[in-house]
Amino acid sequence: MKKFLLIIFLFNQQHYLFAQKHDYWWITGYEGGTLSPPNDSFGVTLINFNNEETNEPQIIGSQSITLDVVGANTSMCDSAGNLLFYTNGIHIYNKNYQIMQNGSSINPGDVMYGAPIPQSVLALQTPSKTKQYYLFSVEDGPGFGLGSGFYCNTIDMNANNGVGKVAVKRKPVIVDSLAWGLITATKHANGRDWWVIVPHHNNDKYFSILVQSDTILVNKHFYDTPFIRSAGATIFSPNGQYYAHIVSESSAAPAFITLFNFDRCSGVLTNQKDHHLYDPLHFIPGINFSPNSRFLYALDDRDAYQYDLNAPDIFASETLVAEWDGTRYYNIWPTNFMYGQLAPDGRIYVNNSNSSVTWHRIRYPNRKGLDCAFVQNDIATPNINSADMPNHPNYRLGPIDGSACDTLGLDNHPLARFRWDFEDTISPLRVTFSDLSAYEPDQWTWYFGDGTVLDTTASGEVVHSFPSPGTYIVCLVAANGYSSDTVCHTLQIGTVSAPELATQRVVIAAYPNPSPQDFTVHVPGTAEWQRVDVELSDLHGRAVLRTAWRGLVGNIGGRELAGGVYFARVTVEGGGVGTVKLVKI
Repeated sequence: MKKFLLIIFLFNQQHYLFAQKHDYWWITGYEGGTLSPPNDSFGVTLINFNNEETNEPQIIGSQSITLDVVGANTSMCDSAGNLLFYTNGIHIYNKNYQIMQNGSSINPGDVMYGAPIPQSVLALQTPSKTKQYYLFSVEDGPGFGLGSGFYCNTIDMNANNGVGKVAVKRKPVIVDSLAWGLITATKHANGRDWWVIVPHHNNDKYFSILVQSDTILVNKHFYDTPFIRSAGATIFSPNGQYYAHIVSESSAAPAFITLFNFDRCSGVLTNQKDHHLYDPLHFIPGINFSPNSRFLYALDDRDAYQYDLNAPDIFASETLVAEWDGTRYYNIWPTNFMYGQLAPDGRIYVNNSNSSVTWHRIRYPNRKGLDCAFVQNDIATPNINSADMPNHPNYRLGPIDGSACDTLGLDNHPLARFRWDFEDTISPLRVTFSDLSAYEPDQWTWYFGDGTVLDTTASGEVVHSFPSPGTYIVCLVAANGYSSDTVCHTLQIGTVSAPELATQRVVIAAYPNPSPQDFTVHVPGTAEWQRVDVELSDLHGRAVLRTAWRGLVGNIGGRELAGGVYFARVTVEGGGVGTVKLVKI
């Protein structure tokens, strides 16, 4: 529905403004603050995606925040990306890392360790109320894989001078046997309300919940699906057109994927497709969609698969995009594949089911096959994390313009965003730009700051070669028939700063070297408790991979690296710094 009054246009702009950055702070880790043993590997890691000028999230470690996150995990930011509150499924914490007023014990459970159920909490802004939020949770039930109820907490951020309070606590929405967590949501076709779906436990029933400003309506739908016997994950595609569910049927059977089309007007799932993965050796599988909603990713312990939703037979398009590379934290626990979450930077971040100090990343999830670049142990976290990936829907989804449900005048006014990557290890002047814009733009204009302007009607990636090293202001204008939006970033292009081998203070051995795949790194004299951080840079000094481990032996995954020369800068906790030259062939 089109509204041309100026007051409506301003409301639309404000509506999308406060929907921009709700997922820009992630929190992970356990045994922080007073819970921490005398070992600073434990604590809380804060990941800030509101750091766009560096094009990488800011990762901060803290031993002072008293918190455990071992499963349930979500957070909420304001429109500027400032942290408002977060939860580990037991308590709700405010932006000052203290339990919010009336926010203690929103679920029963172990206060020290938090709720153990991944994807069992989800935060949504209350439709049409800018400073009120709903925090939904599934309570842990008796026995593994069972939830016993679905509850809603209402958070008022106007209270306590903006620190907030829980105004309504633990209001029951569904009192029934539910699957273990598996909460996910997408915007209603009107662009304001929300659909939340929660599966029932051990039968073929799904609860489709319509979240409005002052009303929460529950509908029950039945589908011919396998019984939901254990843990897994659910996800909506970023465009809201698909709903996917992956589940461990049993410890001896392969994981099972169910894919539906979703009607954002009615909340009904249709066109069901089912698929078994091949490998029965898994723990808890995960599932994700690419930012452009074309590719589906299944994460099954030690394998990662991609499916093309544009293929005539979706599951026949299965492509193995990663196999676990054998890396173990502390040389004991496998850094396997568990849950993934699409981040504001357009990459998919993947954790594992064991204690670790790294996360994996799918760097280019919009690309087909191995070009998606699933890089193992790509992100090093200051503190140990385990099975606690944050749970966020796509907060930047607008209405379906012109649909029967487009009744509020909330037309799609574009929000321009982009990311840049120095992929080419040979040419430092060649840069890949990825469009991350939201709210249905259909025209893009790139200004590269060197006099070059590119107009296009296709979203996706743009590759540009700059004429010489220097500083360039790159701008993107994203537009459609309603309005346009512009974003600019300052880029340093072609700066050469390769590490100096002469500054070595720690002797490091890497083998095989040269290597066609991975490198094993040996740091003599390192104790098993000492953390080893590694940053891998190309000849131009650009970081291409970061990883970490504890002990004297670790692994640098080289399978995704282009052939060439790299420098690994190795920092040993309390033990100095060294650099080793690696050659990928």
